[in-house]
Amino acid sequence: MQPHQSSPCSSSTSCTQHPCTHPPLSPQEIKSKGGVILTASPARHIAQDAQAVAVYTDKHAVLGKYAVVAMPPHLSGRITYDPPLPARRAQLTQRFPMGTTVKCLGFFKTPVRRAGGWHCIAC
Repeated sequence: MQPHQSSPCSSSTSCTQHPCTHPPLSPQEIKSKGGVILTASPARHIAQDAQAVAVYTDKHAVLGKYAVVAMPPHLSGRITYDPPLPARRAQLTQRFPMGTTVKCLGFFKTPVRRAGGWHCIAC
């Protein structure tokens, strides 16, 4: 199976920015850049080396420059990693029960992210 190649940058420009500095892309923008959105395809294995990262699902393999695992720690522990996660990070996924973290929302009169030049929530 040939992995899909994905990147938030256009192929005509070299991208040296961290992925967090890219503004979020809509599904239409992703598709227009040749990207693919896979639904109902949970990640089972993530392998990375110095050049790329590959994410494997039950039916697909996706190759990219970065991978962001945005899920609760106890669920991310179900993914196998190559190279393996450091021991302390692996323990976190096993011993971090739901309910021990708190999500806080802040509402401001002006968009603080834009004023600071940020383009994502967790920068």
